[in-house]
Amino acid sequence: VVHGVADQSGRMIALRAYLAYRKSRGFAVSLRSMRLSTEMRTACVNFVQASKITGPFHFDLLQSAQSGRIYFLEVNVRLGGTTAKVIRMGYDEPMLMLKSFGISTPVDVPLPGKFQQNVTGKRLALAHLVDALCKRKDPLSYPQKSWTSDVFSALWEAITVPDVLFNLRDVRGSLWYMLRVNRPAKPAAQKSAI
Repeated sequence: VVHGVADQSGRMIALRAYLAYRKSRGFAVSLRSMRLSTEMRTACVNFVQASKITGPFHFDLLQSAQSGRIYFLEVNVRLGGTTAKVIRMGYDEPMLMLKSFGISTPVDVPLPGKFQQNVTGKRLALAHLVDALCKRKDPLSYPQKSWTSDVFSALWEAITVPDVLFNLRDVRGSLWYMLRVNRPAKPAAQKSAI
């Protein structure tokens, strides 16, 4: 995943690369910072300038396990599902977005005090663990492993890698958020026509 922000003149304000080293159900569960090669940087900047993209964006790319070659999958011109993860790794995308549109903020909002090299989403990690325990094969999961290896690596990841949102200083609020937010809405009661 390459996150970036371009200003209204097309100048690149920020561009950083992250490796989604664990995926489940089509989502990036865990990210790690990675070096952005000159070739990839040039390709991203050229794409953004040719497309006249302004503000935040992120590229989803695929890397061949055999050749290491990187392929374009899609670009999202918005804050995305990995935004909270990259914030935890020190990339303040929301503030960079405001800067790209010339909006200054009176007070800098502090980022988390300790930046992480690896970050996971505990809800997705635990969902992946449940899928593994129930032997539900997900063709979109990465890496594909044996049942035993998948269960133990998912459990280890859920325990040891910092969560993007969970905060030990607010365990109650963190648990409430993890259990309540992003759940499917209950269908509204049907009213009978008279």
